[in-house]
Parts: sequence; structure tokens; C-alpha cells
Amino acid sequence: MAHGNGLETTQEDVARKRQKYQLAFEQSRDAIIFFAGERFQDCNPATLAMFRVPDLATFVSIHPGDLSPLYQPDGRISREAAADRIDEALSEGQAFFEWRHRTWDGVDFPTEVLLSRIDTDDGALVQALVRDISEQRRLEDSLRRFAAVLDSTPDIVAMHDGDGAMFYLNATGARLVGLPERSSGDLWGRSELPPETKSLEGTLRWIHPSWAAEKIANEGLPIATKEGSWRGETAVLDREGKEVPVSQVIIVHRDDAGDIHQISTFLQDISERRGLEDQLRREKAISESILAGLPGIFYILDGQGQLVRWNDRVEAVTGRSSEELDGLDALVLIPQEEKKRVAKAIAKVFSEGSTVIESKLCTVEGDTPYLFNGLRIELNGQPYLLGVGLDIARQKQLEVSLEREATTDPLTGLYNRQRFDAEMERALARHARYGTETALVMIDLDHFKKVNDTYGHDVGDRVLVELTKRLAGEMRQPDFLARWGGEEFVALLPETDPSEAARMAERLCRCIEVEPFPEVGGLTISLGITSFRNGDTLNMLLKRVDNALYEAKRTGRNRVVVNGEDSAASAGQVSSFSL
Repeated sequence: MAHGNGLETTQEDVARKRQKYQLAFEQSRDAIIFFAGERFQDCNPATLAMFRVPDLATFVSIHPGDLSPLYQPDGRISREAAADRIDEALSEGQAFFEWRHRTWDGVDFPTEVLLSRIDTDDGALVQALVRDISEQRRLEDSLRRFAAVLDSTPDIVAMHDGDGAMFYLNATGARLVGLPERSSGDLWGRSELPPETKSLEGTLRWIHPSWAAEKIANEGLPIATKEGSWRGETAVLDREGKEVPVSQVIIVHRDDAGDIHQISTFLQDISERRGLEDQLRREKAISESILAGLPGIFYILDGQGQLVRWNDRVEAVTGRSSEELDGLDALVLIPQEEKKRVAKAIAKVFSEGSTVIESKLCTVEGDTPYLFNGLRIELNGQPYLLGVGLDIARQKQLEVSLEREATTDPLTGLYNRQRFDAEMERALARHARYGTETALVMIDLDHFKKVNDTYGHDVGDRVLVELTKRLAGEMRQPDFLARWGGEEFVALLPETDPSEAARMAERLCRCIEVEPFPEVGGLTISLGITSFRNGDTLNMLLKRVDNALYEAKRTGRNRVVVNGEDSAASAGQVSSFSL
């Protein structure tokens, strides 16, 4: 009776889910289309409105190719490009792209399309989710035109968000401070801005001489915040570090709630550049400000790669005094294995102007990963290297953690299918180059569905964890065990011929069969084996090993089957055990 109630609840859940999906299907603002082959099967009301088709009957009679122009913006023939995208969705499961569509009455419009493969009893269908992005494109065009106007003005225009981070600097300002030309796809240029511009304080130190930064911080910003705007005379630093006197306007924008959501500043050059002596004085002032405020290490090297200037952070992280650092060869602070590469990077700064490199730095805490930015500058007619180093140990730890999450099955702790596929490709490359004998084993827990149905999925999960422990305990050091999906596992056995693989598989069979599993009792596994051959691809190997596993299950389960097409020494080898 309890089983019957569970079935009724499941049917009710299915009915509710279908009702929710139907409502979502009918009320979606995006077009939802189902098609198979070259014919539409069904669509939602939004589809008819988007493509200006009167009814569903008319829509399904239209050839999909008639709802696109002959060519896409990139020059490809629409029907050929669409066929490629459909093939991608059918093979990969999904395909996302931008597309140029055409209404039934001939009006072209831009869209974003997500194709998804849906497997049914009658075969695979493709669902298309189509979103009209015409309004988004119009907004982007308007923003581009606005940015073009700002870029064409001879004045400097900069904008900050409510938290003080700069999100736009026009072309005039970028040229003045020596930033690279903005990427065509980066409308507002945030990616080209240095890290100092993430705050107002950092921006002031970066683009203004100290006296002007103080004037803005103590006078300009407070008045603009209170009254809405401020005008005064300050100065900015150009790419060579020279002061450029400017007339500056700061405007503070507030939202309806009175909160600051944007700060705009406009700067107009009001004088010729000052002489070299004044320039050097201001460069010293700004460098001292930077040295005091940078979160990372800051240093200047002469043409021989020796330290001539640094901030307190260099002394703190290296544990060396000012006297020890003065004139020290910078490579002394680099681990031996990194010295050659860092020496080349330093030479590149002096020859090409700049570089970015990751390297370890000898610190009081040991060898620590750093990201170094080097820029060639000239002082008194002599070249120097101005460098900034940021501790990226945390970032590296995060990268390792993210890599682990992306390649590990969360339940069993084994590598997942994505990581296994990558390992298989490497193994195939080694086999093709060296002819190394390698075997592939696919493992399936017999009657696992019955375990889940009888004891519940929590118990089923614990069974899989216990199964993993037993399988892993039988693996050799070079073997590679991964969870393939559900109750299926795969093992890559390097330097293993079919006979050795069969013996290994028999041991796996025994270790599962001989000891009952907690909560569920005795269980068995079925195993299929194949070996690498010349000319093999990943799909060929997987097909053969899957066929062998199928044969093991078809002939009674709890057994090992070596693919019948493998070497004569082990062809057709079958081992079976009875419970």
C-alpha cells in the first residue's frame, strides 16, 4: 500500500511539473520552438508574435530556413550555418549563439539562440529558445555613439560609480596617461584601466600630483558631494609624469533616493607643460605617494638590474634591511629555478618597454608566488625599470580549488568524466607514440536501481562510496579510476595487457562479492575490458568497452568480459562468480 501511495504521489508530481512547464511554455516572452530534422513540430505563443505568424498550423508548415535571411552577418549561408549549430546541439547537448532571424513578412532582427537536445522514445528533438535582442542592440549603438562623442572631445572625461571605482576614461585621457587603445568590444574601457582606479583614492594618486590629489580630496569632492558640483584648477600627470595644469569640474549624480550613483569629472588643459626640473620634482612627489600607498611591493631597478628604490613592503616581505637592499641584484630575491626566466623578463622591459610575469619571490614565509608588472621609464635621461609585485598565493590556492571542483565527483571523491576524458586523450597520445600497452575497464554495479528503490537514494549513495573505497583499494599506483556516471565507473590501466587487465578485473569482482555491504547485504559488479589499438579514438575505445560490459550483464552479471576483438591470448575471456 505504501508503494502504491508513493506511485500516486510521483504521478501527481509529474502532473504538476507538466502543468508548470506548460504555463512557462505559454507565458514565456522568449520564443520556444521544437523541431526535428528540417521541420517545426511545435512552438509557444511568443514564437508566433516574434515571427509574425498568424497561427501554429501556418508556423509548422514553414521551412525553418525561411525564417532567416540568405546570409548571416559573418557571410555564412544561413542554412549551412544553422545545420552546423544543430549538429553541435545534437552532439554536445546544447549550442548557444547569436543569429540573424527574419519574420514571416520579411523583417530581419537580431537574436540570441539556445539549442538543446531533448531525447524522447521516438528519437532526439531539438528545442530552440530564441530571444529578440533588437532593443539591446539599439541601446548598445546609442552607447557607442555617446562614447564616440566623448572620445572625440579634446578634454579629459572620466566617470566613477557610486563606490568610487572608475568605469570610463575617454580616449583623450587614455592617450594622456599612456594607456593602450581601448578594445573594440570593450565599450567603456574598464579592462584597460589599472587596479589603482578601483577607488577614488587610488585614482587620485594615479592620475594627479599629490598637491592636486589633496586639493580634490579635501576641497573638490566635499563641495561636489554637498552642492552637486565643484570647479577648480588642479593638475594631472601625463604618460611621461609631467604635470599638466587643468581646469577641473566634478559633478556628483544622485538617484531618486539621494544616494550617489555616479561621479563625473571633466578636465581641460589650461597651460603648456612645465620644464624638466619641475617635472622631475613632481615625479618624485607622486612616486613617494605611490610608494606609501601601494598594497604590493614597489621597486625601481637600474639598467644593471639593481635595486635603487623600493617601498617599505619590500623590506617587510623579504626580511632585508634598507642597507641590504640598496644596490642589490634583484635576481638574488628570486629562487634559483626561476632566475633565468626572470632575467629574460627584465631584459624585455628595457628592450620592449614592459612585461608581465608570474614568478616566486624569496620571502620570510618561503618562496611565494607573485605577479610582477614591469615598465621602462626614463629619469635624467637614463632607463629604469619601475615594477610592482602582487602576492597571488591566495589566487593560486583558489585556482587549485576550482580545478579540483571542476574535475572531481562530489559524492565519491573520484575524478569525474570530464577529467577522465582528458586523461584518456593523453593515454591515446602516449600509445600512438610509444605503443605502450594500455587497458580500459568499465565497471557497473549490478541491480543498483533495486538498491535505490528498496532502501532509498541516501543508502544508495553510501553504497557507491563504499564501492569506491573497495575499487580504489585494488588499484595500482599508475592506474586511473573515475566515476563515469550513476553506478558506472571506469579504470585506465597503463602498461597492462588484456590478460593482466582480466586478472585485475577478477580481483575487483571478488573484493565486491565476498564482503556484504552495510545496510544492503551482498552485491556484485559486472566488468567489460578492452585494450588500446593503433588508430584508436576515444569513441572507438568507449564503444568496445561498453559492448564488453553489455555482454557481461547480458550473460548473467557478476563477471568479467574481455572484448572479443582483442588479442587472441585473451579474446573472449570470461570470468564469472555466483552469489
